[in-house]
Amino acid sequence: MKNLKNFRFYLLAVTVIFAFASCSKLKNKVVVEAMNKQFPISANGITIQNAEALPNNVIKINCLVTDPIFDSLDSTAIESMIPSMKNSGIFALRNQPDYETIKSIRSNFIYEYKTAKGKVFQMKITADEISNAKNIDKSTANTSMLNVMLNTVKSQLPITVNEEAEMILTDVYIEGESTFVYVYSIPQKNIVSTDSEVMKSVLTESVSSDQSLITILKQGINLKYLYRTPEGEELVQCVITKEDL
Repeated sequence: MKNLKNFRFYLLAVTVIFAFASCSKLKNKVVVEAMNKQFPISANGITIQNAEALPNNVIKINCLVTDPIFDSLDSTAIESMIPSMKNSGIFALRNQPDYETIKSIRSNFIYEYKTAKGKVFQMKITADEISNAKNIDKSTANTSMLNVMLNTVKSQLPITVNEEAEMILTDVYIEGESTFVYVYSIPQKNIVSTDSEVMKSVLTESVSSDQSLITILKQGINLKYLYRTPEGEELVQCVITKEDL
């Protein structure tokens, strides 16, 4: 469950930034000054350090990534995640209460992420993309978020979740339009229960204490957990939706 948090900082960072940017129709310098009064902000593996007003009507957001996973990804893997990150971010922007104000400042945003080991990657959202944000619907945003989740978690597999219980996350995949599936290997003698209702109750309690997972579920993304023996025999599966919170 811990590793699921890794991808969440992207959407959170974008949402937080635009929430602060929405306070003003003033020039970029004034907007940046207002934003920097709120920084640094840290959450789920990222610290939003500061903002800069650059030439050509650009606002740059500087972020430090503390999650080590991104030091292990090559540039191709990171670049493949950018479009999904952008769609999720623009959808978050569209749902800000002051969306029209954000749109009116006509600024281009650059998000620069730097890892602890010095790896740098950027995400850009232009003024035109902001103006056309309504063209991205919830389904598109969810697909983008699912792809970010898939790329991030899959790059870490296999993950030993509980060494004592010999539970290993062996695979993840997307099912249908809105379900993210986790496949675990665990000896039958070590699983809490093979009753789906019992397992769902246990997992729901765990998910309900994790704000990152709550946010995912509230976006309309379902979480499916599938448990198998090391030999591949299915033991139990259950699905958690926002209605279960």
